[in-house]
Amino acid sequence: MRKEAVAILSALLFGCSTSDSHFVKLDSSGKIEPYTDSEALQRALADCKITEEQVRANEGVLFGRAAARTALENCMRSKGYVKS
Repeated sequence: MRKEAVAILSALLFGCSTSDSHFVKLDSSGKIEPYTDSEALQRALADCKITEEQVRANEGVLFGRAAARTALENCMRSKGYVKS
């Protein structure tokens, strides 16, 4: 039973890792831009990933993943991107 509990806990903690979500850029009217500069998107994502990792490290194992995901989404939103 102990091995099963460890397996379940491991799956909960590590099995649902943050996947790279797809982000799209919105124009000034709030519509999705038909053309997205992939370099700008990658730079914004790399910058926000740093913020995500800092939050994950500060929050710890139990709360870090959810807080880090929220930090990544908020950072990308501040740069004009939304999760698609």
